[in-house]
Amino acid sequence: MMMQVPGEATEVCGRAFGALLAITSFFEHMLDGQNDLTQLAANMPSISFWLTDLNVCRVVNLAAAGAPAIVSPHTLLAAPLQLLATLVGQYTAAGIAVYAVFDPHRCVADNSNDQGKQRFAAATAGHAALYPSPHPQRVGCVEVRFVGELVEGQGARSGGEFNSHPERFIDYGEGEALVYAGFAASLGDVERLRPLTLARVDPQSFWAAVLRAEHFATALLKLDGCVDVAAEWQRLVPGVRRCAENLERLAPREWRTWDEAGTWGTHLHSAEAHQGVAEAGAWGGLDLSAEAVKGQGRLLKLGLLEDLKGTPLGDMADVFMRAQQAASAKSGGDPRKLSSEQREKIFNEAYKAEGHGDDVLELATNPLHVCGGCGKSEGTLRKCTGCGGVVYCGSPCQLKDWPRHKQACTKEVTRLRQELRRLDRQQPREVDPQLTTDMTKLRVGSEFIMSEATATGAVAVHNNPGGISSVTFWEPERANPAYDSVLAEVAASRAARRLDHGLGTRVHYRKLDELELPLQFLLMCGPLVDLQRAQTLLEGLLSQLPPPGIAELRLHGKLFTPLEWAAKKGHLSVVEWLCTDKRTRPLVAVGSPIGWACYTGRLEVARALLKYGADAAAAHEALWGGVPPLFAAAQNGHLELIKWLVDEAGQDLHAVDSHGLGVLEHINLPAAQLGADWDSPSHAECARWAEKRLAETGMGLT
Repeated sequence: MMMQVPGEATEVCGRAFGALLAITSFFEHMLDGQNDLTQLAANMPSISFWLTDLNVCRVVNLAAAGAPAIVSPHTLLAAPLQLLATLVGQYTAAGIAVYAVFDPHRCVADNSNDQGKQRFAAATAGHAALYPSPHPQRVGCVEVRFVGELVEGQGARSGGEFNSHPERFIDYGEGEALVYAGFAASLGDVERLRPLTLARVDPQSFWAAVLRAEHFATALLKLDGCVDVAAEWQRLVPGVRRCAENLERLAPREWRTWDEAGTWGTHLHSAEAHQGVAEAGAWGGLDLSAEAVKGQGRLLKLGLLEDLKGTPLGDMADVFMRAQQAASAKSGGDPRKLSSEQREKIFNEAYKAEGHGDDVLELATNPLHVCGGCGKSEGTLRKCTGCGGVVYCGSPCQLKDWPRHKQACTKEVTRLRQELRRLDRQQPREVDPQLTTDMTKLRVGSEFIMSEATATGAVAVHNNPGGISSVTFWEPERANPAYDSVLAEVAASRAARRLDHGLGTRVHYRKLDELELPLQFLLMCGPLVDLQRAQTLLEGLLSQLPPPGIAELRLHGKLFTPLEWAAKKGHLSVVEWLCTDKRTRPLVAVGSPIGWACYTGRLEVARALLKYGADAAAAHEALWGGVPPLFAAAQNGHLELIKWLVDEAGQDLHAVDSHGLGVLEHINLPAAQLGADWDSPSHAECARWAEKRLAETGMGLT
């Protein structure tokens, strides 16, 4: 069931229109041309919708309660609202209970703690940074990092702590934010639009309003009963301006170049925001968090979005925190006492502890002034295209240096190197020693909940250092997993977040040593990545496994192999070890490691797997019913991987699956599952490329 939101609606009310279209289409599909709902009511006593638009949720629930229809906040929404009221009336009259639940699943509304107060305080004080998401799979999303008020009774022996919170949401543009306000007013829910209240009950809409606070306040003045609310937003405007000014001042050069016109916030939702700009914004957000608590003498607890763990950006942040901890320890609690040489050595030691080289940051010399292969400085020197952080006089020197440089060939390492040099040129910053010590709690010291879904089941890992952690498995709920990957991922995430695993199998532990060796090993290769520990565990694990040994090892017997999980999470060093150690090399030919790398957009991992002999066409039932890597990349909008599979790995763009569906149909599968609520610029880009290539190769669209 394919549904499309008209282009005009996308510009001004895409989220609301999409939610209404999805609901009404579902109702009409269930009716299937019949007016008698008696039989349907006998089999389906209730229907619930989980929606990302709070206004539409309330419209559905009001209609189900028999309330009169509301005045449409926009002409484009009038017809869908009228149709919704009619259909809900039909279903409730037949005895079918209809209700909607607000579930934004990105920026979560307040539950037990008053996070909304922290959001509001951060925006008021100028301590919030908004920037494009640096995650390669989240193009089109906006991330927020903010520091609110001191949280009493936590950290530093109950002296209180500050929290640097990360959140992510999809910004649909100014039109959507302004229509949202009119929608709430038409529902008689003006009080919800007050800044503090909105930050509590609908944070994604709060941040969308913050992005254009002045225009939002002006629009509120035109709505009945909103004068006081508009005044509160006008009082917030100076703080929002300080947020933009602070980010402009603290972020690296790429951010200032990108936003030189001073249009902060008006185009953060654009898919044109490239990786360098996003990472620059993320750096600025971290700097802003540190500055927000400078001189407070309190701990700062730094959060990281779960899906950034294991990515180059997350790994770099982990190294940065490890280095901060070492700096604090070696300086007697005051890193300002360290010389620049001592600080450089500490950073390199932190990288070395992660399995990299002795001088990954190449801080002993300026790598942009001398050839990385031969050391000469005269003549033409060209930058490495992978990271832009080293130069070579020619290809021979680049090939010669690659075994050493490959560990540092990321833009994140280059950025860290540039930041250190920039800091050395400036006056040393004031750093609270407690802050630097506590900021190490990024990976092993942070509580997080992670979920993974496959066609053969799902797993949730609840990591709770110092408390009781758990790993939970549960069975797939859907009969047709090949076409339910997006819905299954959402269901798994929701269940994991609420610790609601139904009849799943749960294993509790306080220390990892309490787990059985196979599960320990799999976790070390996957979400709790620790290459050194995995290598230590291997010998004991092999002695326990029955023939044929590690080739039959899968999480819960049917989910991931160690290599597949490492590939899915993007752990390149683990992948290379598993592929080259003769004891684990059989895993290369098991399942679909390249498929899982393609599913999550791990191009470098996929390349490494192909180099070590993995099959670029291999499929496995756990990978959504056996889709090949090409279709796994297509379903998730990974254009670079689609190109690589076709142009370098020899995969056929004309291939179809057992149902006769080709690459274009698989690109559009998320839209088929999520309907008009789906908005993905990366999928649209994949479709354009595939259509052009198919046409060029003589297979036009029908």
